Amino acid sequence: RVDAAVSAIRLGAFASVLVAPFLFGAVERSIWIPLCELWIALGIISFRLTSADPSRRRSSGDPAFLALLPVHILFLIQLCPLPVFVLRFISPGSYAAYVLPDLHDGKWHPISVSIGATLEAWIYVAGLEGLFFCLSGASRDGRRRMLCAIAVASLALGAEGLWQSRSAHPDWLYARVPIFAPVGLQNSTFGPYFNRNHFATITALGAALCAGLAATRVQLERGRSLLQDQTSLAWVVSWAGASGFLLLTTAASGSRSGLLAALFGVSVVLVRKFERRHLLASLTIILGLSVALLLTGAFAIERLANSTIVASRVPAWMDIVTVLRFFPAFGSGIGAFSAAYWPYQMNVRYEVWLHAHNDYLEWIIEGGLLGLIVLFVVVRRLRRSVLIEAAGREPLLAAVSAFALQAFFDFPARIPANAALFVCVLALTTTRDGWRDQPTTSPGSTVGSQK
Repeated sequence: RVDAAVSAIRLGAFASVLVAPFLFGAVERSIWIPLCELWIALGIISFRLTSADPSRRRSSGDPAFLALLPVHILFLIQLCPLPVFVLRFISPGSYAAYVLPDLHDGKWHPISVSIGATLEAWIYVAGLEGLFFCLSGASRDGRRRMLCAIAVASLALGAEGLWQSRSAHPDWLYARVPIFAPVGLQNSTFGPYFNRNHFATITALGAALCAGLAATRVQLERGRSLLQDQTSLAWVVSWAGASGFLLLTTAASGSRSGLLAALFGVSVVLVRKFERRHLLASLTIILGLSVALLLTGAFAIERLANSTIVASRVPAWMDIVTVLRFFPAFGSGIGAFSAAYWPYQMNVRYEVWLHAHNDYLEWIIEGGLLGLIVLFVVVRRLRRSVLIEAAGREPLLAAVSAFALQAFFDFPARIPANAALFVCVLALTTTRDGWRDQPTTSPGSTVGSQK
């Protein structure tokens, strides 16, 4: 009965994630806040039901939750009210934001320059954490099916984006819903997303994931040939074709960062799978994909040829880095980048930068030195407490590679639907140490997972 309840919760959470990209990327607060609250509630219920079973209980608590605990401590520190003289000493930028408008202000203020934004960011992070807990206990067969469902959803999004781009109203959502927002090269609509770069995150992630799924079916052991296994061959051809389709869709969206991320994710799979013995083959395939994309004349190729993505980002990044001296130790508050940056912005004064277009730089601004320490501690603890499933190694590395590269040029982690799908891939390809809802004893199942 407990297993049935946990499975129902898992399926409900996963279904909401698959629907989120079709709800305009879930970027509207009226959409993503209820979704995150739902994931928090489902995560808590799933955790309570799972930990109530003596066979799954751990005396030290859940290792993944303990690993993520420093992030919640960081939120508490940034939201804790402090005296004005303390704030002036530890965070000059926060002191200026609260006190300089009124020099006689004797109230206590938090480090975060936007309490509301940081509270919403806390809900966002907690929601993604709850989603991870809902999905991380799935069986091996269930993981494989849900990974395939994510790939199929990305294919559906890609097909919808291409159809919409050829419709009578390509700038309308689903070619039916008019939007009242500036339409231009940088922020034009593509697919069910308000911005082409946000849409390209899904297709790039899907292209890398499909390449990883194809790689898991490839057999390169001595004495065996893929041609001898017709079922595996069919799966390899299908997933490879899906990856190629999503590569073309990403290029058609016009997103330079998305196209680079998709190519990088697929390349990582090829290089890892063929290894040194077949390095020439993998390089040939990568070169062939690049040439094929060039011959299509896709919008992203045209944008890469006319202007470099680095040139459009570096001046802004150099300007953003100057904000660090005002929030050196504790940051400006997670989620409060725009409120912290605009008083000091010297780059393109007529445009408000809501994000740094670099998730790594934005985290440094919002978290400061303490945020870097927290990130290091969390990653180190997760490496020890979360195990990578052998069957999910290739899809995981491909997805992480694509997502991490685009995060260097944009902010995919700040788009709720994209971040939720990425968290699903993490949860479905890893196992929390000592926690598995439905252990499998089928042939080929992973008994000793590798870190």
